[in-house]
Amino acid sequence: MSKSIIFRFSVILMLLLTAGCSSATLEESQKEAVEAAKDTFESPVEEASEETENFHFHLPSGASIKEKNANNVIIENGNHTYILFYNQNVSSDSEQLYELSVQDETDLLKQETFRDDERFGYFLIREVEEEQFELTAGIGGTKMTTQSVKDDMASDSEFMMEVVSSVKNK
Repeated sequence: MSKSIIFRFSVILMLLLTAGCSSATLEESQKEAVEAAKDTFESPVEEASEETENFHFHLPSGASIKEKNANNVIIENGNHTYILFYNQNVSSDSEQLYELSVQDETDLLKQETFRDDERFGYFLIREVEEEQFELTAGIGGTKMTTQSVKDDMASDSEFMMEVVSSVKNK
């Protein structure tokens, strides 16, 4: 075999091995997403930079508001769309929205809860179709949802919990 053919074969083999090793499994992606949500829940809360009629919240850099009303905000960040919901009548330590969210266990792949002295948080992953997942991050009466793919779960969960953690009543 010539050196050129061996070199080409080696390059192709390396690319195949690298591609196979770099993609996390669904289970690993779920674990990373839960860890990102939990770490963000436990981190200091960012100051509010946006407001609606009923609440203030932090909007991370690069994100923009597509639409908002008193209790809902549609946020875009890159090619992702997120829906933020806020119920000012439900306290931050309430499990009410979480209980409603897990009532239907259909396609629920992962559910985790977090708690501190003043807040009850949760993170859910549902499969909505093959390779497409619905993520929900919530604290008390606030929750955010988006559709995600396996490789974006961790960054989406961090973004969502950062926003949800920052929501404060006006």
